[in-house]
Amino acid sequence: ETLSERCRRLEVHPTGPMWGKGTPATGARVLELESRLAAQYPQLTGLCVAAGMSQERRSLRLAVRELAFEPEADAVLVGFRLARGGFATAVLRELIEAPADSDLA
Repeated sequence: ETLSERCRRLEVHPTGPMWGKGTPATGARVLELESRLAAQYPQLTGLCVAAGMSQERRSLRLAVRELAFEPEADAVLVGFRLARGGFATAVLRELIEAPADSDLA
């Protein structure tokens, strides 16, 4: 069983940093890359630290299950299930902003 297969089955997800206090939980190459990128946004990273946020990682992908929609006269009812910690507003934003030529259209 490969990592690619597990990613395809949505068992594991790529992650990204949530900047804050503490030591990032990444290896040397990833730490160097993410630190270099964070250094380009000192005000934002400083604000995260000042707000008391802790270094964490977050999934960069959200599995949407049981997606359904029902068109109505002046609206569309949308339903779906998310894993704990997922934000419905993020899914709705992606649905609304999807280009007309995407698979969602």
